[in-house]
Amino acid sequence: SAGISRATKFFIWMVGCACRDVCVVQCHALAPHAHQTLFAEISMNVWRGYLSREIYGATLFVFVAFLALFAFFDLISELGELGKGGYRLPHVLAYVALLIPAHVYELFPIAVLIGTLYALARLAGNSEYTVMRAAGLSATRMAFSIAGLGAIFALVTFVFGEFIAPPAEQLANRIRSQAITGIVAQEFRSGLWLKDD
Repeated sequence: SAGISRATKFFIWMVGCACRDVCVVQCHALAPHAHQTLFAEISMNVWRGYLSREIYGATLFVFVAFLALFAFFDLISELGELGKGGYRLPHVLAYVALLIPAHVYELFPIAVLIGTLYALARLAGNSEYTVMRAAGLSATRMAFSIAGLGAIFALVTFVFGEFIAPPAEQLANRIRSQAITGIVAQEFRSGLWLKDD
């Protein structure tokens, strides 16, 4: 109902999920203390999954907003070159699209930081963090969980920075230079060299 706070709803949902999962495994004839341990473990898995979804969602929202903004700036910047030589709208769109992986590498760490802070502030503001602490969550466990998410984000950033962004940016510059000036671009290990035919 409208009178129930978000924190109360979250607590009811978390306890309900844990009770449901415990009931599923009750047929395994566990000792009484094992039931208690299992309940705590399932509760930790529930809040860990909830925390991950909150951080992923906030990070994705911030990241898409930043990426759209920078792509728009690139598009506006390239419209000034439109019509020069053979530089047409398809070349502009291809150039802007190929710069996106480089922006992913540049913006993703910032988006992760802002998204994580926003998600944690939202949990604290809605008293959900208080519910988690009351359910047995320690600050150390939360820190390790966030560090695990950070490792995943760091891996994504590394892949884009080392394997996707450099060739995409070189291809973008090659398409742009050939369309505007008709210069043939040749790629060497030391970089991209341009030469007139």
